[in-house]
Amino acid sequence: MSETCSPIPRIHTTLSTTSPEGRPEPEFYQVKPIYVNPRPTRSVRIVAISDTHNKLNANLPVGDILIHSGDVCKKENMEEFLHFAEVFSSLPFKHKIYVAGNHDLGAYQSPREIIDTVLPGVHYLQDSGCEIEGIKFWGMPWGPNGP
Repeated sequence: MSETCSPIPRIHTTLSTTSPEGRPEPEFYQVKPIYVNPRPTRSVRIVAISDTHNKLNANLPVGDILIHSGDVCKKENMEEFLHFAEVFSSLPFKHKIYVAGNHDLGAYQSPREIIDTVLPGVHYLQDSGCEIEGIKFWGMPWGPNGP
């Protein structure tokens, strides 16, 4: 959304002595929205999820960018991670971002080439960033106790 656009219109009230149909009426207030700023010419809908713990499904809102910010696995094994990768890669989003969580050993202990192979077309962020539709994203899978 452009910085010059306001998401909430300002409301202006006027005192009128005629009804909307043109009849004489006692005084009443008409509420007329006044849009101070133009509506945005483009928008991006971001769907952000986390902590699915091996229960990711396709029942998600429609969006342009899907972000999963970790904890895709429950038992911290590669089999669960590969299942997540299959489901996540198949979801119908234009862009996808994944940042590993503390339960996702299969992700952050694997070489980058493996991640890129099992998550094709997904931006995997590990101490790195990307820019999508003019929006900058940064991902770090590190918690207070390390990865």
